[in-house]
Amino acid sequence: MLCICAQQLTQALTMRRTVLKHDVVVNRYSLAEATQTRDALAKCLYNALFHWIVLRINHSLFRKESATANKANGLYIGILDIFGFEDVGGNCNSFEQLCINYANERLQAYFNQHIFQFEQEIYMKENIRWTPIQYTDNTECVEMFSSKPYGLLRLVDEESNINNGTDQSMLEKLNTFLRTNEYYEVPHKREAAFIIAHYAGKVKYQIYGFREKNKDLMRHDVMNVLKGSKSAFVRELVGEDPVAVFRWSLLRCTVRAMFAFRQAGRTKLRAGIIQKLEFASFQVLNTLSNTLLNNYPPPSEC
Repeated sequence: MLCICAQQLTQALTMRRTVLKHDVVVNRYSLAEATQTRDALAKCLYNALFHWIVLRINHSLFRKESATANKANGLYIGILDIFGFEDVGGNCNSFEQLCINYANERLQAYFNQHIFQFEQEIYMKENIRWTPIQYTDNTECVEMFSSKPYGLLRLVDEESNINNGTDQSMLEKLNTFLRTNEYYEVPHKREAAFIIAHYAGKVKYQIYGFREKNKDLMRHDVMNVLKGSKSAFVRELVGEDPVAVFRWSLLRCTVRAMFAFRQAGRTKLRAGIIQKLEFASFQVLNTLSNTLLNNYPPPSEC
């Protein structure tokens, strides 16, 4: 399906080649490292394919609707479909659940602000009688994740950039800087985990694999194998086919100029291969929040 040599792919998934000044050193991956390399390959291709499909859909809609007044005026309906809040069990929650729950935390803060805070401020200004609505303000929880320089996401990214860093050293850093935060808890019994008090409830996250999942790097050997694929489509997905890259870059510019969600997709396709996942998610959520804030009427939650 990928139109690549099976032997070359096997070597890329199970061995690391390090080029020295006068030699090339080949080391075998451990089972865990090989599994992570395989998973990173699958995620990279899925992400690239997803973006490609979205661009094709947008291009098709753009061609069909470009002559209408609505499209000319930039009107649109945006649909945001994300995972709901997740807690899969105290020993199973990991990096993936943290990213999902942070996204939900951000969206909950947005809806709190618009549905409760802003609406009640309007009632007060217009002297409208109403029964004040009590709600849980999760703004400080969001700030615990994203604040500078010692927010949870930034601390995880910082530790992921240290060559000799470990999951345990990451946990120790989180405990050092966040122990006094009311939304962060250290488990009573000694274990490699931390607890976040989300708006929907407390969730315990196991730290094993956090750094590797956050980096989620595509190994150079694997990328080189994909770039040598006989399929122009595969080379296009990894940004190696020059004609395809130019065509889709041009299409991206056109589509994003016509759609209000254009800024959310400006990160280059290949950027996701080398960018830390948490920081990339942080940027996307900031862009999404700004998009929601700048739209009227406000969105509806389903």
